[in-house]
Amino acid sequence: MLLKVWLCIFFAYARLGEENSLKVEKIQFPRDISPMTLNNYIQSRGNEALICPKYFCKPNDMVFTTGTCVYENESTESFYVQKCNSDYVCDMQYPVNYTCIIPPYFSGSNPGEKCNTLADCSQYCTNCTNNICLGVSLNSNCQYHLQCNPGLACSSNNVCIAQIPIGGYGCRSDYDCVNTAGCNSTYGQLGSCLSYFSIPPHQYVGLCNGGQSSLCSSISCASNGQQYLCTIPLLSASATPVSCLSNSDCLSTSDPFFNPPFSLQGYCSCGLNSNGISYCPLSPGDALYLKYLNQYQKWIMSPEINKCNTVDRFDTACISNWWDNKNFTTFMNYFLNVGYYSQVQNTPLCVLQTLMPEYLQYSNTGPFCPSFQCKTASQVFASNQCVFYDGNQNFYVKACSDSNTVCNFVSLQNATCVPIIKYPGQNCTFSNECFTYACANGVCQGGGKGSKCKKSAECDPGLYCSSDECKPLKGMGERCTSDSTVSMARYAWEIFKGVFLLAP
Repeated sequence: MLLKVWLCIFFAYARLGEENSLKVEKIQFPRDISPMTLNNYIQSRGNEALICPKYFCKPNDMVFTTGTCVYENESTESFYVQKCNSDYVCDMQYPVNYTCIIPPYFSGSNPGEKCNTLADCSQYCTNCTNNICLGVSLNSNCQYHLQCNPGLACSSNNVCIAQIPIGGYGCRSDYDCVNTAGCNSTYGQLGSCLSYFSIPPHQYVGLCNGGQSSLCSSISCASNGQQYLCTIPLLSASATPVSCLSNSDCLSTSDPFFNPPFSLQGYCSCGLNSNGISYCPLSPGDALYLKYLNQYQKWIMSPEINKCNTVDRFDTACISNWWDNKNFTTFMNYFLNVGYYSQVQNTPLCVLQTLMPEYLQYSNTGPFCPSFQCKTASQVFASNQCVFYDGNQNFYVKACSDSNTVCNFVSLQNATCVPIIKYPGQNCTFSNECFTYACANGVCQGGGKGSKCKKSAECDPGLYCSSDECKPLKGMGERCTSDSTVSMARYAWEIFKGVFLLAP
């Protein structure tokens, strides 16, 4: 059974000026993955300059005590990170030097989610029947929405009642509405249930939290001085990713309908990179953000959303229970890349592995470029070793001392110096330098025309291996199966004739 887990990510708190201490802090990653949980935007105009720490993979010559995953060097405002062994996670307990622990087991599926026994269900459930946690039924007493079965909500009279359909009136929050709708109301007032993303630009929306509402087709909203209205789609004003020093650097494009024109301002957040650079969040109209919203709407339109408790309509545990793996993984991929956009820009792989393992689990981050640097004086290499790989995409390199050897480098592993392999026709001193193990008169020897062979590399220059026999290379116009069967000299001559000798 898929455990209900509060996914955790980790990021550095920015230091404002010089007053607050630098720290890494564990953040509860919300199980609710609706746009409102992203909370990337503010309405105030902050200009405080950020001072961000730097994150590095632990170098090979740095010694960690057993089980340590993060070490802080306060003098350089840097954190050195080493991923935990399999089945362990980095326990980020401030102040410094965090350790690897076995992750705690989180159980407690809510009504509508899967279970094996009642012990798998939360305190809000009454039974585990047919591998599904059950809550209380229609017209039963309740204190919380989470006690009611899917399709129900806990009324102000403390009774589980049917959720209000789209267009119905009397909701106090989204939880009173069917899972595909939100409550369009103002604070303290009853409202109507409307489909998510259904209100067009410049139309009334009851609540606007930080410039955003999931009822707006654009997700964005603003006040015209009298009430909240949805805005047009707003994009990042600069090409992304946008590095920043303060919140004032994180502006979106504007909606000229408002006076003055309205634009979103994002939180300038510290990244987890090695340069101490902070970044702006994406704006709701940016391409990646739109992909997240499209997948979010796909979940809303799916029949599976109705299997979740009203509070858990956008809960990762319930979604993963009922949506197919491809859609759920895509959903999480977009959510994580949008929600933690600032934290993952140019972040070393070891940092993501250690501080944000859930991000790597779901996010299609693409290939990571490794780091190459010269061997340090304190590093000890084995005999003939030319490359040391530390397991965190860092390679330490030493040149081969013998000019007749080459570094036999293969990605993601150590490498040693090996004899240079030479082919027939190339200069040699010893036979073991040659592919054919035959060196005569300072030249690697191959098989002549008609000689037996298994590979073309066994044949003399001008020949290739075909049907276990060395044969002359083919010229222009002759049928071939690969470049190795074609005579480059004859090919060049034919081109020369065609271009110069036969030109009018």
